Amino acid sequence: MPDCTRLSELDGFNDYAKLIEEETAWKSTELEHCQFELCSAVYGTGNPDISGIGVALGYIFATGISALLSLVAVVVGRWQSARAYRAAAATTTGLQSFYQSATYFAIAVQLATISSLTHKDFGISTSDFGAIEAQIAQAVSVVCMLPLLAPLVLLDGIDGESWRNPRLFLLHLVVALSFYPFLSRCIQWFAPSPIGDGRGAVVSFADWNTVERICFADGLDKLRDDSLYASAGILELLSSLVVYLFTLWYLLGLIGTGHGARKGKIRSIHAKWNKLNAWIGGRFYLVLMLQAIPFVLSILLYIIIFRLRSTQQELVTRMTIGYNGNNWGFGQIIATVIFLPVFIDVFYSLWLK
Repeated sequence: MPDCTRLSELDGFNDYAKLIEEETAWKSTELEHCQFELCSAVYGTGNPDISGIGVALGYIFATGISALLSLVAVVVGRWQSARAYRAAAATTTGLQSFYQSATYFAIAVQLATISSLTHKDFGISTSDFGAIEAQIAQAVSVVCMLPLLAPLVLLDGIDGESWRNPRLFLLHLVVALSFYPFLSRCIQWFAPSPIGDGRGAVVSFADWNTVERICFADGLDKLRDDSLYASAGILELLSSLVVYLFTLWYLLGLIGTGHGARKGKIRSIHAKWNKLNAWIGGRFYLVLMLQAIPFVLSILLYIIIFRLRSTQQELVTRMTIGYNGNNWGFGQIIATVIFLPVFIDVFYSLWLK
């Protein structure tokens, strides 16, 4: 009989594959005996603080509020009436409140993601954090940044430099924190796989397929055949590229705003940047199209995240243990309540001013 306790923690895939070889020789009967330890260590049973239902709703709230307020701001800005002015003022208040909530939410998500991924990448601990949870963490590290883009553009110039610079600082902080999840994603995507029949592989496809069939009824065939899931890596890299290019563009906009602004060449660069921004802002359908890009990318990533959650729930159900991803805990409640000030501020702006 295999000693299943040796398979309860995955502190490095290559060493773990050798442990499986020693304990089970990749025989299905031996692997089935250690199903709970094996599947929990490899795929994880879920981390509610990253993929729990409350946190997932927090991601959706961020995207939905950002898209709604940004759309209203663009549409109402074209109208000329007292009612439109009142709606525009309320929308601006909502965007200001939302940006504060969303940036601190994104910072918390990035820090939690970094903590979990470093534990996994460096073999420190993988408790409740397996391969599925790692994929979810990499996706949410991107999806939490996308709702910040449109509000920053719309608020730019409304509050002046005193508020513009702190908002840019918060965005740059979120982007800087996203570099490690981005690097982890790239290493995972481009590095040679330890599973296969080629040189450098530590376990064959056939042997690993036996593990997958023990943990999942369909051996993950349905997920692998999903074209959207297959493009998850490309979508995450594309979304990261959109955020990084946007941040770089706003960094260029800072040229000519400091002590060197008096120099003619620097002042000319800043003037051209302002002119191009004004040209884009004056084209209604172009603005809508640019706003739609992060929204569409977010929706696609949400579909992938919820499919991974469903796969994880199937795994936990198969092991006849409770799935914690649908439970509301301390972190899940905070993730949703953090956006409550947006609704309160908009309400006060509309009705009590």
